[in-house]
Amino acid sequence: LSPHRLQSQLLEERVRFLMEVLRETLAGRYQALSLSAFAHILVAMDYFLKVKDDIPDTHPEGLTDDYCRVEWVLKNFKTELDQFKRWRSPR
Repeated sequence: LSPHRLQSQLLEERVRFLMEVLRETLAGRYQALSLSAFAHILVAMDYFLKVKDDIPDTHPEGLTDDYCRVEWVLKNFKTELDQFKRWRSPR
């Protein structure tokens, strides 16, 4: 297993999750996300979309910094994001 490939897969999974949180919040279906969490998710997604950030994405380890930003959001807003997961899970 390539550690970079695993990191890329985890990053993709986490970005998709955060995009879902944003989509459900913006659509008004989910209303429990704090403004702070919403803003930090937007900043992390903006950073992820930039090709030329601290470590350009074209470099072999170019997604490492993107991964760290996303992980920071997941860690610091874990309670709110866990609440979202419970909300979206089938009842």
